[in-house]
Amino acid sequence: MTSMDSSISRPANPPFPKAAVRTCLLIPVLAMLSSCGLITPEENKRNGFDIVVDMPRWVEASVRQAIEDAAARWSTILAETEFTNIPILPGTECNEREVRAVDVDDVLILVGFPMELDLSLVRSGICTVRSASHMPVVGYMNFDRSEVAKLVEWGALTDVAFHSIAHVLGFGITWKELELVEETPEAHFTGSKARAAFAAAGGESYSGVRIPTERDGGHWRWKVFGSEIMTASVPGSRPWPLSAVTLQAMADMGYRVDDSFADNYELSGSRQQADAHRGPVLDFGRDFDYGPVTVLRDDGRAIR
Repeated sequence: MTSMDSSISRPANPPFPKAAVRTCLLIPVLAMLSSCGLITPEENKRNGFDIVVDMPRWVEASVRQAIEDAAARWSTILAETEFTNIPILPGTECNEREVRAVDVDDVLILVGFPMELDLSLVRSGICTVRSASHMPVVGYMNFDRSEVAKLVEWGALTDVAFHSIAHVLGFGITWKELELVEETPEAHFTGSKARAAFAAAGGESYSGVRIPTERDGGHWRWKVFGSEIMTASVPGSRPWPLSAVTLQAMADMGYRVDDSFADNYELSGSRQQADAHRGPVLDFGRDFDYGPVTVLRDDGRAIR
């Protein structure tokens, strides 16, 4: 099924050519909204993992491009992953917004820009998941509108969006449901693939329980991981490396991951970089919500 050009835009030269990322503009014509984001199984097979990013029409080009690039990066990393298409029924809501009635393949993310967020640059969450796999269907990202221009100026918005999309994909949010995190004797992630990557990154000598997370159970522990992109606090200066630990955590969650996209990363070097930083620090400590989450059957009807 095709989509109207006026409701979908793509980067002219996307940096991750295998990605299947779409941006849908919020427009007041229901029929056009209903067509946005729908793709045939044959098209999805060519494109790989599809992330539909639903943004307001007024969003500036630089902001839109940064978020598109983040989604494209995840789409490429997860290109071999395929989810069941889930129809969104009329009346479905996510984060106090009505979701347009479409078939979602693979994930739909609603992006908002409220004037102020409570103690956070961005806040994300999952609204609906698939019943069989507990994989996300619809989620959201809300960026503090007063801070977005600053993130663009720093060149940090794409990385911030990449971090936030990881939460929408389930990083930290679905770990309890998937039995991948424990709280005793201290908060830690238990997935075997990520634990092996942690050891390979220099964690073999770590004396605590592996893999250490923050008490929120949704970020790697900053004191161990330093400036890694999925810690709860990163230096304003970059890079923020994407480690194989993060990618293998996604694999433990059920995604098919291309780990060749992991950056060169060692725990000790990343800690030293973070410790040496004296500039601004971006705090992700309150950047995701655990719920409420609605579980959907394959036909789109809610189970609970």
